Amino acid sequence: MAAPPFILATKIIREYDASMTRTTSREFENLGRETSLATVMYHHTVGAAVGLSVVELQCIDLLGRDGPQTAGAIVRHTGLTSGSVTGLITRLRDRGLVTREVDPTDRRRVLVSLVPGPALERITVLYAPIDIAFQRLVHSYAPDERELLRGFIEQMIALLHEQIDEILGL
Repeated sequence: MAAPPFILATKIIREYDASMTRTTSREFENLGRETSLATVMYHHTVGAAVGLSVVELQCIDLLGRDGPQTAGAIVRHTGLTSGSVTGLITRLRDRGLVTREVDPTDRRRVLVSLVPGPALERITVLYAPIDIAFQRLVHSYAPDERELLRGFIEQMIALLHEQIDEILGL
């Protein structure tokens, strides 16, 4: 009988730790967990303040960063099913946060866009303090330190996406 996956994962981690400084790897693991938890809690707190879910906030963030998107692009970004994204877009539209419009370059496609207004301004106001604090923190590091941090974060994002794909069997 094969060992449960959790037991195998724990064994692999222990074997890997034996080849590294245990304190360092555990410290980074714990810091990563704390960062993840604090990030989720922060977005949940902002969402609760405006009556939105974390996924709804992430959709608004995608549209704010990258501009109008198709429902398919939102599916790929969030990992939700197309039916769930349709519901998400409808809820955001009903709250006055997004609109659906025919793509002027391809009339077969519909684009979801942010709608400027009080609802979006409230979200922006809630995120402003952390955005300012983050910019100050980033600029407290020397340029070479910022590049090191950028590389580390980019590698972490890539690792997370690889693991998501692995879990999904892609």
